[in-house]
Amino acid sequence: MSRELFYQRLNKVRSRMQERGIKAMFLSPSANLEYLLGEWRRRPTFAHLLWTNGWVMGAWITLEGEPFFTAPRMAADYELRNEAGWDVRVLEDDGDSTAFLKQIAGELGLAGQRVAIEDRAWSQFLIDFLKAVPVVELTVASEVMAPVRAIKGPEELAMLRQAAEITDRAFGEVVKRMRMGDCELEVAAELDYQIRQLGAEPSMTTAVLGWGEHFPRRVLDRDYLTRDPFTPGTVVDFDFGAIYEGYCTDFGRVVHFGEPTQEYLAAYQAVVEAEEAAIVAMRGGAITAEALYFLALKIVEKAGFGAYSPDRLGHGIGMDIHEPPFLDKGIPDVLEAGMVFTVEPQIIKGSLLARIEDLVVVGDGGSEQLTHFTKEPLVIS
Repeated sequence: MSRELFYQRLNKVRSRMQERGIKAMFLSPSANLEYLLGEWRRRPTFAHLLWTNGWVMGAWITLEGEPFFTAPRMAADYELRNEAGWDVRVLEDDGDSTAFLKQIAGELGLAGQRVAIEDRAWSQFLIDFLKAVPVVELTVASEVMAPVRAIKGPEELAMLRQAAEITDRAFGEVVKRMRMGDCELEVAAELDYQIRQLGAEPSMTTAVLGWGEHFPRRVLDRDYLTRDPFTPGTVVDFDFGAIYEGYCTDFGRVVHFGEPTQEYLAAYQAVVEAEEAAIVAMRGGAITAEALYFLALKIVEKAGFGAYSPDRLGHGIGMDIHEPPFLDKGIPDVLEAGMVFTVEPQIIKGSLLARIEDLVVVGDGGSEQLTHFTKEPLVIS
């Protein structure tokens, strides 16, 4: 990220902070921190790296002056990239984190002020910070960051287009190789391999989920894939994505093994029509998230499957897979040009599952679909 781009983003964030009466903001490692300072996030893992005093790792953003990092000694030595060369305040292994934060708060004049904290900061950070500054008003960083990040700039859309192209190509390679008797684990491993071969990484745990009357899966749990073979009558639900230069896709298709029933084809046609109608309606300033949800739902209801489509229509996406606003009932947000969403209507009726999911950019005069894989029914004989 160029220095110029950083300052453009910083100016937007500071304007938002000033409007909300926020004196300072602490961002722990997160998409917010990567967006604003370019500090990469670590990949999720069961092996949580517990540095001594690890909860102070992050950056402080103020209304004036340069941002700066705080970091425990081991994180400063082994984890912090800080490619832009911002100041780093290091807490040594034998240091007192409460005293350390008290010194930072004193320098910034935070007593009695409103301070935004990263939504997923450590609870230990909050405990120590409130000991250090007992009189302070806290809010979540998303109050500042979410509206800024919701509108994607040209450089962000370029990354999303590239991630979408990789997603389409990887899925195409996998579908060409699929045969009767394949299993979830094998296909998911191949899909992850294809994404990496194309220069990206999986953006989530790749879901390749068998579903049907004779398939043993009963819960759409992506974390535990099986070796049970796909047999005639099985529908395989793909829900996966790629992450490229920090930007994510979230994509979905279903593949039917054997001759599909007429009910399945009707359900699949309904979700395709619902998705396409929603995409056409996604114009900046023209429709709310809630109205878009009901527009798509009416098409599913007309086809006779309204009772079997209980979930939201989609969600914002960018550096995180799920970003606000969500395309759902009760969400009054008006879609704005530059927002990017998944559109993912689905029908689940007992052993019948039909769904589709694509990425869409909202524009002033219309929308742009980023993922382009065919919407024709996919059938393995």
